[in-house]
Amino acid sequence: MSKLYIGSICLSSLIEAAKSKHSSITKSLKNDKVYVNVALWLNDKPDQYGNDMSISLNSKKDKAEAEGKMYVGNAKAQVYSNAPSDNDLPGDDWADGVPRSKPSGEVKTRVELSDDMPF
Repeated sequence: MSKLYIGSICLSSLIEAAKSKHSSITKSLKNDKVYVNVALWLNDKPDQYGNDMSISLNSKKDKAEAEGKMYVGNAKAQVYSNAPSDNDLPGDDWADGVPRSKPSGEVKTRVELSDDMPF
């Protein structure tokens, strides 16, 4: 199952890296756009701030040792609060492709409308 990660990258760090001619920042000869090569590291467990992923600049192989690791951001797995429950999934109680909710145990009262409405 796919997961969405939401995070931030420190633009100040990227500008600093560009000024120092970091090897992860290159300009395309085809379209004159500047690209940043990054490495994404998915952690085994969240860090002390709840981040699941670290983002660092991805140096060229011949410059990796000299440049060292430069972390520029973090990300967290997106948790959906409206994830489907068992009641939302298909089961034997589907009729005509329309799900039927399982009773929750709540008693709902019916409201009767009167005919003397002004409209």
